[in-house]
Amino acid sequence: MNEHEEAFARRFVAPDRRSRYVTLLSSKRGRQKVVANLPHFGDLDFRFAIEVTNETRSEIRKLLLEKGAPKTCYVMSGDTEWDGMEISFEDALNEVAFHSEGTLMSFIPGKLAYFELEGLESASS
Repeated sequence: MNEHEEAFARRFVAPDRRSRYVTLLSSKRGRQKVVANLPHFGDLDFRFAIEVTNETRSEIRKLLLEKGAPKTCYVMSGDTEWDGMEISFEDALNEVAFHSEGTLMSFIPGKLAYFELEGLESASS
């Protein structure tokens, strides 16, 4: 299992659903189910989220950098072009953010992520 995906499940998923997501992410078929559900993900633990609804790309960039985002991030997404890739911070914001609903960009495993749900974006830390 990928370190970023496991940390996402253990930290940012609602406590009563965490073990289920860890189990799902440990198999290829289970991971496919999780990824397919990302646009409508209903099990996010909002205690660790900051909702960003009207922020611009530059404001999100600033927020993530202030929280310690490194130069790269891991992407988990229903968009197969990006899913499972480690990409640069700038590519994540310019190419993936605002383009791929149901996308998790994990910057620091279990500590800092940016997640786009259908109609809702969240920066988690």
